[in-house]
Amino acid sequence: RLASTKSGTLAVFAGPEASTVREPSLPVIAVAARSDAWAVVREDSTGETLVELRSRGALGVLAERRVKGRAVGVAFVEDSLAAAVRRDGAGVIELMSLPDRTVTTVPVRRTPTALTAVRGAMLAGCTGVGLRQVR
Repeated sequence: RLASTKSGTLAVFAGPEASTVREPSLPVIAVAARSDAWAVVREDSTGETLVELRSRGALGVLAERRVKGRAVGVAFVEDSLAAAVRRDGAGVIELMSLPDRTVTTVPVRRTPTALTAVRGAMLAGCTGVGLRQVR
């Protein structure tokens, strides 16, 4: 006989019970992930954007920042979290340094439509231009 069977009741399954993380009711605009963290961008009805940095394992919020304007993309770039934001008919890239969580605002000449990271740089899709290297 190549197989055997055993009947019974499973008492514990692979560790403790999973915890539930309560999510805000704000709609998600964009997400980005890397090995140790998630970035979640949510739209607020007041014209602001909420950018959250969450732990990958427990999904708890490690840091958050409210940004004036509407975010259109988020990406991890080296040791920073970048969010492309439409603001007052133009655009900015908000860079949050992950070690110390300081924020730098980089203006862009055109309104951004998307953002992605490519080998240590950021590419932003801009209205009427296509792709531009931001950093």
